[in-house]
Amino acid sequence: MLVAEATDGRDPVVVAAAILHDVLEDTKTKADELEREFGVEVTRIVRELTDDKSLPRDVRKCLQVENASRLSHRARLVRLADKIANLRSLRDSPPADWPLTRKRDYLDWSRRVVARIRGTHPGLERRFDEVAVQVEQRLAGEETSPTSSVEAEQGMQARAAAASHSVDRSRPQGDPGAA
Repeated sequence: MLVAEATDGRDPVVVAAAILHDVLEDTKTKADELEREFGVEVTRIVRELTDDKSLPRDVRKCLQVENASRLSHRARLVRLADKIANLRSLRDSPPADWPLTRKRDYLDWSRRVVARIRGTHPGLERRFDEVAVQVEQRLAGEETSPTSSVEAEQGMQARAAAASHSVDRSRPQGDPGAA
């Protein structure tokens, strides 16, 4: 496990949080239940990393980028490891229903998130960069299909639109863990 390696196994709290980081947003588990079972520290990290599923996906993604630099060091370690794991999955077994543009958008978004937390752990950052290049190479290979030039153009347009989109900072952010 990436977080255990990054901490040389010396931080069981962050390892537990890494294992549980999606439990609040992907299951019916409540924060108080998590806290009873795993403690305040684990729950705090998990809450920092939990997206507010009541928001539209594009807003959640923008918030994850914007809030990344405010994460605690432990939460940043988990975020880095999660992005590495997700890009490895995209490289090795991408979702069959994702068009090339969505894969490219995911890679670009992951890079924006990680750019905000650089300086957290050079080893994890190096691994992220390596797998990001591998994903990019895989996606370049997919561009040889006849429909991919249209998808590539649509992806560039979508990325340009996303880059110009900004989240309303005057809107209350709510729970600091609702990234």
